[in-house]
Amino acid sequence: MLPTAHRDPKWYNPYRQPPAGYENTTGELTALVSGIGTVGEWESRRKQINAKWLKLLGSMELSPMVPRTRLIETINDRNYTAKLMYLQFEPDYWEKILIMMPCERLKKPRPAVIVPFYDVDTPAARDLSGREFMGAGVDSYAYSAVQKGYIAVAIRWSFESYGESYSEAVANLKLRHPHCAGLGKWTWDAQRLVDYLFTLPEVDHERIGIIGHSLGGKMALYASAFDERITAVVSNEGGIGLAFSNYEDYWYFGDFIQKQDKGTDQHELLGLIAPRPFLLLGGDAYDTAKSWYYINAAQQVYDLYRKPQNIGYFNHHKGHMPTPEAVWRAMEWLAHFLGPPQ
Repeated sequence: MLPTAHRDPKWYNPYRQPPAGYENTTGELTALVSGIGTVGEWESRRKQINAKWLKLLGSMELSPMVPRTRLIETINDRNYTAKLMYLQFEPDYWEKILIMMPCERLKKPRPAVIVPFYDVDTPAARDLSGREFMGAGVDSYAYSAVQKGYIAVAIRWSFESYGESYSEAVANLKLRHPHCAGLGKWTWDAQRLVDYLFTLPEVDHERIGIIGHSLGGKMALYASAFDERITAVVSNEGGIGLAFSNYEDYWYFGDFIQKQDKGTDQHELLGLIAPRPFLLLGGDAYDTAKSWYYINAAQQVYDLYRKPQNIGYFNHHKGHMPTPEAVWRAMEWLAHFLGPPQ
């Protein structure tokens, strides 16, 4: 049963407040559902979009393995217990993850919230000797999630470990997997992480959320677009449009992404996520009023599924970092769709 506050029919109002002139417009984005009137017709179109984007992302040309981990450290905190581990993603490549469990005894499987970022330290609000600890802050989403009773799972962006610099990491990726873009590597890693979560009896496999800020916002978008096992999504200031952020950089796609036809943009990824819940958070740095074009375009797909309140956008207008209210909204969104942790 959802918390009382979430039974209020007005709970959705803050997530549908487009400024004047952006109420229903989609800018120059191509229509996702033009000539489509049923979910069945959309599913056919969806397969075409999925195939197009998988080609853009490229392939690791590997088969998934049985998940294996190596324990680095066990952490006992007054609010949680955690295991810092390496998870195997490739035959000779392991990546750092942090599994944070609430202190109280788990009587039944609980929802899990994945938090991708540069390293696991910032999401956990704890210095774990990673390369990119930015200090505890409002974007420490894993810590926020475990405090609320969820299982929190932080994961490091592979380009922090694939080389000493991003240029070296990209060169290593091309040597190992010449047909895979950086975001293609990430979608592979995200799927292998979910594979591992499915082996944990503590995790409710029907309730897996993901939330990320900036780079993590991009990671949340792409992970959920290509893995339907992720059931609720929050993306903060990643830049929902290809032109809104640096997707042309070689560690994401490379400049070839700028050469795609105008019909190729990330509103199509939102269509792939539908009808699963998706919340965009913005602050007018990378996600602005123009981000409503993408929400409105995808809204048409959500309407086909009769799930109009499964997509929303909250803009706090105060810059790249989320505000305390934005974090509260993000956690409310996850709580509404993942349900209470008990």
